[in-house]
Amino acid sequence: MNYWIIQSNPKYFDILRWLKEIFASSGDKALTDRYYISCYKPEVKPGDTVFIWKCKGNGNIRGIYAKGTVEPVPVPDKWPLCDKEREFCVGQRGRDDLEKMRRNRKTIAVKYISFHLNEREPLLEDEIKKKPELRDLTIFKQGEVRRGIHKVAPEKCRVIESLLSQHR
Repeated sequence: MNYWIIQSNPKYFDILRWLKEIFASSGDKALTDRYYISCYKPEVKPGDTVFIWKCKGNGNIRGIYAKGTVEPVPVPDKWPLCDKEREFCVGQRGRDDLEKMRRNRKTIAVKYISFHLNEREPLLEDEIKKKPELRDLTIFKQGEVRRGIHKVAPEKCRVIESLLSQHR
């Protein structure tokens, strides 16, 4: 099993509004979402754990806002959230980026396990960086900004999960 952080830039996709709407509409059932990746394609497998990271975008706050597991990719027309994606793109650049990712990147399915959307629930960058063992996560490295997906070592994942559980 592998562990991943998938980042979303709110400058181009309104990830918080997206997650809040999914959470509000999901009720008791877990929804399967899709993400597009360009790196680690052969390594991302069903059963892997995924954390959804909101980049700074135009604001100052970034961190983990959801957790999920990678699922087998469903038949293309069976994505329950597919038709809504475009509504959450920001500007023409966001819509163009979405279309480019749909054409050129691997699609992975993520089934949400938990959302961390209320004011005190997200695991923000400042709190993560307080843990010495997490300061070297690639999500913090300048050169990794455009990657979109980041591998997380199992021992670091345990620390992240512990921090998230304190926010519930």
